[in-house]
Amino acid sequence: MSRHILCASPKMKWLVLLFTFVFAIGMNSFRNSFQFFMLPMAETFHADRSLISASVSIFMITTGVVQFFVGFFIDRFSVRKIMGIGAICISASFLALPHSPNVHIFSVIYGVLGGIGYSCAVGVTTQYFISRWFDTHKGLALAILTNANSAGLLLLSPIWAAAPYYAGWQTAYTILGIFLAAVLLPLLAFGMKHPPNVQGQSVKKSYDWQGFWKVLKQSRLIHILYFGVFTCGFTMGIIDAHLVPMLEDAHVSHINGMMAAFGAFIIIGGLLAGWLSDLLGSRSVMLSILFFIRLISLICLLVPALGIHNSELWYLCFTLLFGLSYTGVIPLTAASISESFQTGLIGSLLGINFFIHQIAGALSVYVGGLFFDMNHNYLLVTVVCLVLVSLSALLELAPIKKNNHVHNEESVEG
Repeated sequence: MSRHILCASPKMKWLVLLFTFVFAIGMNSFRNSFQFFMLPMAETFHADRSLISASVSIFMITTGVVQFFVGFFIDRFSVRKIMGIGAICISASFLALPHSPNVHIFSVIYGVLGGIGYSCAVGVTTQYFISRWFDTHKGLALAILTNANSAGLLLLSPIWAAAPYYAGWQTAYTILGIFLAAVLLPLLAFGMKHPPNVQGQSVKKSYDWQGFWKVLKQSRLIHILYFGVFTCGFTMGIIDAHLVPMLEDAHVSHINGMMAAFGAFIIIGGLLAGWLSDLLGSRSVMLSILFFIRLISLICLLVPALGIHNSELWYLCFTLLFGLSYTGVIPLTAASISESFQTGLIGSLLGINFFIHQIAGALSVYVGGLFFDMNHNYLLVTVVCLVLVSLSALLELAPIKKNNHVHNEESVEG
């Protein structure tokens, strides 16, 4: 009977999205709060910044690897169970971290247990979960979900900044662990229900490996989408790690204000991209538009880098335009995958999608630093980003030129 009630309520999917949005904010607090607690934690363990930061490096490696496999698990097991396991692991990490005897144990708990929990709770799982709920407005829904991380950082940053000094990081982590277990786990269990169209389905006993390999080998669409995700991850990694140093090297004034505007445009751009992709009825067109916007932003960055015209206005234009294109690629790629391939393969394809993005980001952070050490500027890496973005902007249009659109093209599934 509950299944019929869910089907009869058009507002249910938006309510589930709201619950998932809140759930994602809570899970992302594990990652977002660290930078605010880092110095007090380093002081507690008498560790320098590089040593305490090693826990984040372990966390990033763990999430990159685990999310790859989580996608395959989704196609065989209940996505809500996987999210529940993730929430339990993060809650346990929060509760265990204050009792770490030394920084090395702390790093293992945060990086490994927390990384496994984070990979299961959000990312591939939440994108998959919401994509199954929304047949229409899917682009907007996934864009809203993607902005949960930015919204959480915006809303909770004042709390994170004050907590370690007023309550201590140990108490703050303990409260967070209890909150996740007492509030967000019940929210997952009772508020984030299975979509009506999959509620009655049984768990798959075997995985369609033949169909999976056939898609990877023969699908032109998946190749284009994955190249776009690699480009997105590579360019985002550069900006995430090197934007502030880049602005400082250029002696840009009001960097804090520029970064605040960057954050605001990230949220605006992500929501606009999702809404417009639903309005246009084409993920490929919107993805191409996003890459063209990112291309223009890189050209703005290239002008002062080449010494053509030195003005802070170029850096401002770059920051705002790049912000507009920042979060749209991942949710639109997830939407395209969920709409174009058979249900039993979506989780694994999304897992690879996130894995490529993480690997590209990690690679670009290192490459950006390497090129700077070699040339003492970011010109070469900017040119590399410009070439990748140009190719992606053009390639995303390729599926549209074919008479059989994405849905027809992807009949390779069997």
